[in-house]
Amino acid sequence: MDLQQKYLASQIENATPLTLVVLLYEGAIRFLNNAKDAFEKKETEEFVINISKARNIISEFMCTLNADDGGDVAKNLLALYVFIYEQLVYANIYKEVNGVNSAIDLLSGLLESWRSIANQETASEAQAPAADPMTYNQDATAEFEAGRISFNG
Repeated sequence: MDLQQKYLASQIENATPLTLVVLLYEGAIRFLNNAKDAFEKKETEEFVINISKARNIISEFMCTLNADDGGDVAKNLLALYVFIYEQLVYANIYKEVNGVNSAIDLLSGLLESWRSIANQETASEAQAPAADPMTYNQDATAEFEAGRISFNG
């Protein structure tokens, strides 16, 4: 495992659920940008591989979204995820980049929202008294479920 992989593994192991969501959005966007680069270079296999990686992340979002507790926000997110997924399927089948661009735009907007929530979580943790690092962080869970959105798993 190289240094970059070790850093990413460490980042994931120590992340809150909210931070994991942010990392997944960043990963999906990175894979889609890689797909765009592959498209421009006419590297069809790399284009397909990177779209597939992004679709896997979107699929995970769809599967783990808690629609029962999330209400309208969760239903709207699910509709967006389905739309993004369909755009990527279309881009993959027809080897076109418009669906990839559309997915990047939508995911980037959602990423900024999740980052904002994560920054609020970080700020509230910085103001909170130090807790025993061996206990489960209830405050992080509460922030993550703000807006009645939660991801199981």
